Amino acid sequence: MTKQLPALNVDDFESPVDYIRAFYQELGWDPETQELEPRKIKIHFDTWGEICIALKEKWGVMAALTWMNLGPSGDASNPLI
Repeated sequence: MTKQLPALNVDDFESPVDYIRAFYQELGWDPETQELEPRKIKIHFDTWGEICIALKEKWGVMAALTWMNLGPSGDASNPLI
């Protein structure tokens, strides 16, 4: 299933985890009823990298590492949105 990339800005969040949680919720994840499997969610490598850099610029290296660990997978076959 393909969905539009959530239009979120890291500056609107208090922490990287809040951003990542909102990212998945915008894609339709319900934390009350669904287990999250980030490896099954894929976005284009360039988009993935842009988000990673934005998190790093706002909160530092640990935020970028959090995105790498909890965020979706990068996939060149996905459209660049």
